[in-house]
Amino acid sequence: VQGSFNKELTGLGAIFDTNRDTLYGLNRGTNSWMNPYSKNCGTDSTPAQINDVTMQSVIDYLEENFGSHVDFIVCSSGVKRGYQNYLASYRSNIDVMELAGGFKAISYNGIPVVSDRFAPSNTMYMLNTKEFNLHQLCDWKWLEGEDGRVIKQNPNHATYSATLVKYADLICNKPCGQAVIKNISEA
Repeated sequence: VQGSFNKELTGLGAIFDTNRDTLYGLNRGTNSWMNPYSKNCGTDSTPAQINDVTMQSVIDYLEENFGSHVDFIVCSSGVKRGYQNYLASYRSNIDVMELAGGFKAISYNGIPVVSDRFAPSNTMYMLNTKEFNLHQLCDWKWLEGEDGRVIKQNPNHATYSATLVKYADLICNKPCGQAVIKNISEA
């Protein structure tokens, strides 16, 4: 809408996109460490209910093969409700933890499980957030014109404009230390 297509920070969609041949300019075929781990809970045509065993198997795989420790789980609201249904059928109480800012989240072994409206359906990301860093050339900066001014009058209008920029990208230092569980049924 605002003209930022293909100019936004690299996000989870790009990191976990198996159709992308490159990530951060590196070829994924020749650099296997650029590929996150992926596990299917069910099939495309028959999604399955997420459970503790599936989640723990992914966490164990990341720890044993890449030394990566999952500290954040993000999924769609439907997947989170599906996990809550699973927990409610096997436990009398569901573990809840308090996050920074006063927010609350259900947890799996002390790891927050958070829903995000931008997370794809039927998908759960298991992340080691310590492996994500914001790399930048400089902090926010106002662009100056040739005359050294920041604020410029818009031609033929009684309005002004200025441009604020930041040249940065979100970099995952160890993509192979991240995981996605696909084909999860939603509630």
